[in-house]
Amino acid sequence: MSDVSGRPDEAGSPKTGGRRTRTSDPLAGLTATPPEVVMLTPELPGIGGRIKQRPEDFVVTERPAYAPSGRGDHLYLFVEKQDVPHERMLDFIGRALALPRRDVATAGMKDRRAVTRQWVSVPARAESRLSNVDGNGLTVLDVSRHTNSLKAGHLKGNDFEITIRGVAADALRRGRAIIERINRHGCPNYFGSQRFGIDGSTLAIGRGLIDGSLDERDIPKPRRRFLVRLGLSALQSAIFNEVLAGRVRDGLAATVLKGDMMSFPGSRTVFLAEDLGREQPRLDSGETVITGPMIGVRMRRPEGDPGDREAAVFRSHGVRVGQFEKWRAVAPGTRRALTVKPQIDAVEAVSDEAGPALRLRLSLPAGAYATVVLNEVMKTEVPEDPPPAESR
Repeated sequence: MSDVSGRPDEAGSPKTGGRRTRTSDPLAGLTATPPEVVMLTPELPGIGGRIKQRPEDFVVTERPAYAPSGRGDHLYLFVEKQDVPHERMLDFIGRALALPRRDVATAGMKDRRAVTRQWVSVPARAESRLSNVDGNGLTVLDVSRHTNSLKAGHLKGNDFEITIRGVAADALRRGRAIIERINRHGCPNYFGSQRFGIDGSTLAIGRGLIDGSLDERDIPKPRRRFLVRLGLSALQSAIFNEVLAGRVRDGLAATVLKGDMMSFPGSRTVFLAEDLGREQPRLDSGETVITGPMIGVRMRRPEGDPGDREAAVFRSHGVRVGQFEKWRAVAPGTRRALTVKPQIDAVEAVSDEAGPALRLRLSLPAGAYATVVLNEVMKTEVPEDPPPAESR
């Protein structure tokens, strides 16, 4: 992805917290620094190690929101890809089936350096050319039909089988201690660093669009719609991460405060926390979640101390809710759970000729990042895949 942040002001200092170099590409040389995250278990030693040493070390299987019905005008292809970028997969399927790129749809992006399995929808008129899809790291595992194409977010979550190599000698003991804490309190539901682009370039697009230092017409037209949406989402995500980090730092990520906006797992319905004696037990049992801000004009705002906390972070980023009015169609605003409880099925030692290794099996709901859980468990920098090709 291009390095993208805001333009320097007259004195040459960056208005968006980044820098820009002179170049013919109006997006090149722009950077921004995403907010730091705060660990839930900083006092517990991590297991160390490295992920994605091989594609098969990171296996992801999508859990769809619904099963294809078996009839309709859309083909649903259950596709396995190995070490293939998401956008390259979509481009290849489009070419193989002689379809416009816009006719190839998925519910979500999957990692590149991995073995991933997910549903892809295409118009049924391409059925006679399905044999062209296999190859180039892609395999069609199943084919069905449905009445509609897939839309972003049409999934319940993802199942992961992750092998971590080069871990500490006592990694199993360390890992189990951290996972026990996560099982009790949930894991902070941070957005992963890939959300912000290389050197914060995607985040800088969003900042520039909101503060006016970047005009959307500066973005080349073929990439404009994609990058506007991605940049604004990155800015929303950075603000969310900072609000969450403050709650974790103060030991309040799993404590209901009066005025919090609460929700139910997997629901968009939110409500105000007023009776703490009622709401804390519901949170502890997993019936409800505390939410943080995905800033926008349609976002409901908390009251009291939670509202003050969010307002302080908005000010630190130099943003106001009203600035998102222009972008309500692409960044309307919503609420997101502060914590997520992964379903961790197993953590086990595995044999590896190079040294100790650990395998982790877990399930996460849609929108949660496995790398965030791994950061907590490993306590080392977890590498992210390169950003999608169309954003470069």
